[in-house]
Amino acid sequence: MFAIAEETPAAAPVRSFLRAVVDDERSIIDILMAALKDGSHIVRENAIDELEELQARDAVPALRLLLDDSHRDVRAAARHALQTLADG
Repeated sequence: MFAIAEETPAAAPVRSFLRAVVDDERSIIDILMAALKDGSHIVRENAIDELEELQARDAVPALRLLLDDSHRDVRAAARHALQTLADG
């Protein structure tokens, strides 16, 4: 369905779950967009990474909002994803 460049212990179960229950990429993007609002910074960061990997350019407005996130790792992931999507 989609490839992930870097394997992380936290992301692998998420990918496995999404592949098992969702058949199309659009639905996966919708789920990941919702995860950007999760209370856990780990969930938000993983969602950003997955959206970047999927080249989900429609996520750019939501990613811009995360540049002001309360957690530095989320802010860094959002900056990286925005740069990647802009270069893409």
